[in-house]
Order: sequence, then structure tokens, then C-alpha cells
Amino acid sequence: MTIPAVSKSDEGLYKCTNSEGESPESWMTVMTETVPVLSMSLPRLLCSLLVMSPYLLVTIILLVKYCRSRTQGETRVPRKTHQDQLGDRVEEE
Repeated sequence: MTIPAVSKSDEGLYKCTNSEGESPESWMTVMTETVPVLSMSLPRLLCSLLVMSPYLLVTIILLVKYCRSRTQGETRVPRKTHQDQLGDRVEEE
């Protein structure tokens, strides 16, 4: 059972009373609420890393390719298309 807003000074002997009688006294211990620590076993950690590594690797490769193509696109002179070459021939004639 959880009782909110208690302190260590509330620890002690308690009993229940109802219309049918009274229970024997029992010691009630007050414990602070602990935040669960994220703990993962080594095999589970390795399994998670193994599953995630292909996704991470592909993401990194795609990012590198994207950055390279973007920087090359800024410095590269645009190539003439077949349509542009045909237009140049018409102008020459």
C-alpha cells in the first residue's frame, strides 16, 4: 500500500479497527520513493547496439554523400544538356 505525504517520523506500530474488531499491531516502515535506475544487462545492450548499428551506419553514409554532393554542386560548372547543345547549333547557323 502506498500512502502519500508521510515522513520517517510516521514509522511505527499500527493496527486496523472496524466493526468486527481490531487487528494485531504491525510495524509500518516508511521508505522513500526511489527513482528506478536505468540498468541494462550486457547481452541486451550488445543486442541493441547490433540492431541499431546498420541504421546508424546507413544514416551516416547518406549524410556524407548528401554533404559531398552539395559542396560539389556549388563548385561544379553546370553541364549543357542535349537540348542546350541543339540550341547552340541553331545559333551558329
